[in-house]
Amino acid sequence: MAVRISSSQAFEASVSQMIDLNSQMLRTQEQISTSKKNLSAADDPLNSTRILQLQQSISLRDQYSTNLDTLDGALRSEESALDSIVTNIRKVRELTVSAGDGTYSFDDRKSIALEIGQRVDELLALTNTKDPNGEYIFAGFQGFTEPFVEQQDGRFIYQGDEGERFVKADEATNLARNNPGKEIFMDIPSENNTVSTSTDPTNSDADTYITLGKVVDQTVYDAFYPEDIVIEFNAETNVIPNGPNFTAYEKETGRPIVQDQSYVPGQEIQLEGVAFKVVGSPDPGDNFYIDSSSKQDIFTTYKLLEDGLNSLTDTPVDQEQLEKLLSDTLSNLDNALNSVINVQSDVGGRMNIVATSRETQEEVKLVSQEVLSDLQDLDYSEAVSRLSYQTFVLEATQLSYTRVTGLSLFNQL
Repeated sequence: MAVRISSSQAFEASVSQMIDLNSQMLRTQEQISTSKKNLSAADDPLNSTRILQLQQSISLRDQYSTNLDTLDGALRSEESALDSIVTNIRKVRELTVSAGDGTYSFDDRKSIALEIGQRVDELLALTNTKDPNGEYIFAGFQGFTEPFVEQQDGRFIYQGDEGERFVKADEATNLARNNPGKEIFMDIPSENNTVSTSTDPTNSDADTYITLGKVVDQTVYDAFYPEDIVIEFNAETNVIPNGPNFTAYEKETGRPIVQDQSYVPGQEIQLEGVAFKVVGSPDPGDNFYIDSSSKQDIFTTYKLLEDGLNSLTDTPVDQEQLEKLLSDTLSNLDNALNSVINVQSDVGGRMNIVATSRETQEEVKLVSQEVLSDLQDLDYSEAVSRLSYQTFVLEATQLSYTRVTGLSLFNQL
């Protein structure tokens, strides 16, 4: 049985076909203009999910690369600073050996002390090095606080903290971008039991202070160790004739070491084998402290050497003290050198991890980009051929439609 198709049905079928062909052609054109296979997630939900995962992975690799750049810059700055500090310590060690030359006079040693003073300034600048981001390398978490500061009493204080700032190098690795300076430069084992001095911050006059303490009789001090000493200035009426005086006592037990001892400004004081000065005009109630310690920071080692070379003359007594000072200094310098070298080794290890992680991230990113390209990038040759074919079919359909719709019996009359 023959099927009759009305003119309206033929018209609708042709128009529908042309609309569909036009949509296909427009889609291909949009694919070519965007260089993408899929124009929306609905085109291929599974493929779109995989593409999103790969894009996130690549973005994560980029973040890790940024982190590694930050780590690399900070670690290279620290490595450079530590290299220079090692050179500085070794130079001071050479000067210390030279100072022990028996042919050197007091004036010769004072010349060496002058250079050591310059090395102190250099060391201070190096320990206050900043990384490429402008943060102090050795300040712990306090990256924008200058870590090492010299006080008027000749001591050096650490203003940072003991924190290590970690950066994520990859999914499983966190690396420290810094080393706190307290551990490297302050907490250095001392060759012998030693002391640290400090001034009570509540004292009446900020310009009055206690100088660096030095052990001048190791045997006496070792017998006293590890007690701490408190020096308290008394009312001037405690002594006759009236005048400045102090009492010194053990911090823990309160046992007096000396009572109502007259104070002569600028004169050295010796207590339990420790020598020091109180500089300025202490008032009654002012306190000063001498704390026992098994550690000696590198700055104190330098300063004690400098002070000793400037004050110990060629007398037999001073020469004996000088010999001990030089021996202790060499040992303490070696301890400081070991502290810095150990950190150097640690920094070098982290730099190696950074280099390895960078290679790994680049390789993973490259593979992800290749897979992503396969999933989403358009094959231009295929797309252009397809567009040409679709255009040809659409034009043919349009031409056929024109001819068919032009047919009429009236054309035969």
